Amino acid sequence: MTKTQTSFMKNFLLSTTLFVTLILGYSSCSKNKLPDDDNGKGTDTTVTVVNHAQHLSYYVDTSGNDNNDGLSPSKPWKTLAKVSSTTFVPGDKIFLKSGQVWNENLYPLGSGNADSLITLGKYGGDSRPIINGTGTSEVPALKLADQSYWEISGLEITNKSTTDNALLRGISVSGSDASQSTHIYITNCFIHDVQSASLKSAVYNKINGGIIFTGPVSNILVKGCHIKDCLITGIRTASTPLVSSVVIDSNLIENVYGDGIVLAGVKDSSKIIRNVLRNVCYSPESANFAGAWTIRSSKTLIAYNEVSGITGGGVNDGQPFDSDLDTDGDVFEYNYTHDNKKGFILLMPSAKNVVVRYNLSIRDNGVATGYQRRRLINNTSSSTGTLFHNNTFVI
Repeated sequence: MTKTQTSFMKNFLLSTTLFVTLILGYSSCSKNKLPDDDNGKGTDTTVTVVNHAQHLSYYVDTSGNDNNDGLSPSKPWKTLAKVSSTTFVPGDKIFLKSGQVWNENLYPLGSGNADSLITLGKYGGDSRPIINGTGTSEVPALKLADQSYWEISGLEITNKSTTDNALLRGISVSGSDASQSTHIYITNCFIHDVQSASLKSAVYNKINGGIIFTGPVSNILVKGCHIKDCLITGIRTASTPLVSSVVIDSNLIENVYGDGIVLAGVKDSSKIIRNVLRNVCYSPESANFAGAWTIRSSKTLIAYNEVSGITGGGVNDGQPFDSDLDTDGDVFEYNYTHDNKKGFILLMPSAKNVVVRYNLSIRDNGVATGYQRRRLINNTSSSTGTLFHNNTFVI
């Protein structure tokens, strides 16, 4: 039998199996009451637990109806609340209608597996569907908690508050020691206006902003996203213990009050690569921020990034790069920085075995005065394994 014949037979048998399964009836549902929602309104929420043998695609359109089955573009669901009340299974796909706007949060449930992911994306056009979060402090616009094997792509997300000092996140992903969450990919999303009305204090939670990972979540990819106008951070992880395979790749991050990218608690195979950071760390406050930096990390690669326009950064920081506390073996190479006010790089005392090579720094002059004065290279590390070579500095 030829390869073409073999392929035809496999497709024929698969199609026949799917057809028979659909005829026999492919799903059943059960409902359970949940406690009050995140907004504390005391409303009853139901979770639909979907049990089915085959992968299903769900469609959501603001002109739809939550009483529909949601299984076709002609019978879509209407609200994100309906999506949030459903527990999805490996292989399911969720599609939001292109160009539509939802003024609510999205918290889908369930996990995929290594063989069958759960995906969240768009259908019906090129424009991104828009999720306008409710702007409630400590309530993310899109949240995954103790979940694995999700891929999210092509969404636009905001979460703007009219109150001061609100703690806001665009996308929040959290893991725990019990869940050991893994494989969360976020690509081609536009996340902006994640911010409170104003900040009235220099003391605030830095683990808020565009895309935030907390707890042990491994195998992360954030790629091709545009993050703009966010408080406090662009992209950040925060994990104990160290997690592996965290990759922040080819993102544009601009107009961020504090840190651009922070990898905290990562190890082998983690990377910050090919990102463009503009006008991050513009905070005038004393709290410390930097462009792209690591803390409690091991052998992280920071390469091929461009960082420009940093004017703030606090008492000690404000550089494009920082190998912070308890870092070991991080490599900064082939980066391009220019027109930053407070120098090029900071190495903290407990940073060790850091390699800085093949970078180009232009007009990163450390021109701040007084307590904000910086060196072009501020190396406070006591490690004898630190290595600088083949860098070019244009002052």
